[in-house]
Amino acid sequence: MPQPRLADLVADAEAPAAAPCGPLPGRAEEGASGALAAELARLHAGYGDPDELLDALRESVLLVPTLEGGLRAATSGGVRWVFAFSDEGELARFAAAGGPGSAVGGDVAPTPREDVDYVTVHGWRLLDEVVPAVGTPAGVALDVAGRLPMLFPPVTGVVPDTAAVDVAAPRREDR
Repeated sequence: MPQPRLADLVADAEAPAAAPCGPLPGRAEEGASGALAAELARLHAGYGDPDELLDALRESVLLVPTLEGGLRAATSGGVRWVFAFSDEGELARFAAAGGPGSAVGGDVAPTPREDVDYVTVHGWRLLDEVVPAVGTPAGVALDVAGRLPMLFPPVTGVVPDTAAVDVAAPRREDR
């Protein structure tokens, strides 16, 4: 059975859009909104609850930049990090910083440009369906150029066990 394409896994996303690389009027200072913003702020302040942050991410609709038909990502430490952003202001910061990475599954280096194409994806879908489809250890890098960045690594409790790097291999009985 063929592996699903990443584009198919974001089928519930809106049509690709573009965000200017500069701050958007009225949005740049807002940062992340709602429960996700509150949990990110609490965790960065040292008293947040990682489980509540994960729940807030799963319930959020995220902006995921695309590049040549794939999702923007970068590899670090043997993990493929799919970029996601909590709002247009955070995506604009990433674009203004020259947004590193390539399309998932590709080796295309981005060039700074005026707009960044993106799709919207529910957090649960990004973690539960897209990350396992990458085919290598993968996690989510949220708001990487922003004030409150956060990594969601490919570990048990964050991604499905089939994509988690900390799941022990089944033991074989010696006979």
